[in-house]
Amino acid sequence: MELLRSILLDKIPGLKHGFFYPGSNGGRQDNFSFKNGSTENVLKARERACGLLGIQHENLTHVYQEHGATVWNIGDNHLGAGAMNGEGQAGRGDAMITQTPEIPLAILTADCLPIFFAQGSGQAVGLTHAGWRGTMADIASRTVERFAQDYGVEPGELFVWIGPGICGECFEVGEDVWQAFREAWGNVAKGFHPQRRAIDLKAINRHQLVLAGVKEENIETAPHCTMCDRRFFSFRRDGPGIGHNLAAIQRGRL
Repeated sequence: MELLRSILLDKIPGLKHGFFYPGSNGGRQDNFSFKNGSTENVLKARERACGLLGIQHENLTHVYQEHGATVWNIGDNHLGAGAMNGEGQAGRGDAMITQTPEIPLAILTADCLPIFFAQGSGQAVGLTHAGWRGTMADIASRTVERFAQDYGVEPGELFVWIGPGICGECFEVGEDVWQAFREAWGNVAKGFHPQRRAIDLKAINRHQLVLAGVKEENIETAPHCTMCDRRFFSFRRDGPGIGHNLAAIQRGRL
């Protein structure tokens, strides 16, 4: 099991965050999804991962991911939702924000993007699951808007890490999805690979974040491709049942 962190987010006081994946020596035993492994093995993997960050695995707080654009405001009453058996999540959606200390927000990915958000002061954090449907629905911008609506956090105060996910050469799509993205985001120069009819979700989400008011210099994009790099779980490469990587973020008590 291995852990990746953002250089930008590492500078924020009290913040704990990370992206966990099997790594060079890992395998199915490092899967974090209850859909793809026994409860016993998944809990062991989660406990190991959370130990690397110094957070409690039983407190991991999930939404039921459905490739939409719903953003949940997470409070104490949601602590640990979905952590122990993959049931009883906070609700159906694909993004979470919180100002409550020591609630580790968590999402599962296997090619979709994990997008980490943190206020520069460390007082508010968020985590978004952005696949192609969520990207089409502009979920990254919706998350930024909710920080402002719910907490008064302006876009310019946010630091964002677009974590490991499928790259713009590997994410080949059908004609219907290709045309929909070209119509919606055709002005994103780096968002498309015409020779392969492939879409760069990282480039398009970055563009959406900038349009939402996040400063260019406050956005970091992980170069890793979960499909190219066999150290990561990848649905596109290996099919259903392979397993899921884990993203988590938690604000501290300042």
